[in-house]
Amino acid sequence: GRSVAVLSQTATRKSYDFFAARWQLWRVGLDGSRTLLDRPPAGWADESPRIGRDGSVWFVRERKGHGTLMRLGHARVRDLGSRLGYYGHRDWLYRVT
Repeated sequence: GRSVAVLSQTATRKSYDFFAARWQLWRVGLDGSRTLLDRPPAGWADESPRIGRDGSVWFVRERKGHGTLMRLGHARVRDLGSRLGYYGHRDWLYRVT
């Protein structure tokens, strides 16, 4: 109730390739504070963050259309397979309970 999980990437003029996005997961407090939660490896992007009831942070780590469900601070949870996307965006459907 005091923060949200958001995705952000650095703006660059070097690459206009929609598929070269390198999204990073941040926690932004309602007080304006910002904390980088995860830094994906080069060539990977973190997408579709969700917050569990216990405050755990879940997200999809994606590369070239293939996604893996991750829980922040833990090993990978499960393979989500491949998804087609529009300009590099994919709808990763998963539920956190």
